Amino acid sequence: MFFKSIFFIFPFLLFTSIQTTDLENARSYYKKASSDKKQAELLEKLCKNKENITLKSYYGVSQCILASHHWSPYEKLRLLNKGLEILNNAIKLDNKNIEIRILRLSVETKIPSIVSFKSHIEEDKEWIKKNYDAQHPLADVAKMLIPELKNKAIN
Repeated sequence: MFFKSIFFIFPFLLFTSIQTTDLENARSYYKKASSDKKQAELLEKLCKNKENITLKSYYGVSQCILASHHWSPYEKLRLLNKGLEILNNAIKLDNKNIEIRILRLSVETKIPSIVSFKSHIEEDKEWIKKNYDAQHPLADVAKMLIPELKNKAIN
């Protein structure tokens, strides 16, 4: 009986561990990707075809970041639209996920004003302010995007 239990529990623990490692790697690549195309490509490769909604969101962000590294205006717009669609769909599926909202906000605040798109900047800022967690792995990114958070106490 003990071995049967281990046999069923072990794959679950292994799967959870792999997802956690992927998420940690995605966060690391993301934080370097805007200034390093190689990191953006690693983020894209890591998160492509993932089922986890947060990892899918990082794939969307990778598309937006790769757009900024591209020289062709057509390709920039194509990648940006693809990434934003992924991020917006992720928020529709999990609108209480602060990480996805931080990712979308980080992309939307960097889009040049000449590009036409539906902005969620104010909506995301307000939601993040209400649900801010100083212990979250992307709290430093949130603080850069929303200066009012710099002095906010831990929730």
